[in-house]
Amino acid sequence: MKLNEILLRVYGSANLVVATVLLAVCLWLGYQPRLLLIELSTSALICAPPVVALHFAALLAQRTGLGRAAAWMVLLAAVPLLALVPAHFFAPLVPGNTLVLAALAILSSYAGLLRHGLSIAQLFNTNDHDRS
Repeated sequence: MKLNEILLRVYGSANLVVATVLLAVCLWLGYQPRLLLIELSTSALICAPPVVALHFAALLAQRTGLGRAAAWMVLLAAVPLLALVPAHFFAPLVPGNTLVLAALAILSSYAGLLRHGLSIAQLFNTNDHDRS
């Protein structure tokens, strides 16, 4: 499986988790439909950290010849740091504070990455550098 396909699948999985949780919380709090659309539009950027981390880890593994275990360490360690950025910017728009939103981003990121863990492992295992 190519890198772009894996990135789209991880993004879709993470987006599904974020949108489901935000939709459930907003419906539970009784948000209006117009405000509900604004809340759900933020899920497109909240679930971006796993894609950025995966792209960075794949690029680093390709350029430097990083080992499989080290690539997984870089990938999984970068997610919490990258999750704080959209959480900080979008905390005023969604219910909860920055830490709650960062926890949601981290949870969705790990869910998306681990759901497609076999494809990612195959990506890291390939010796062929044609990952476009």
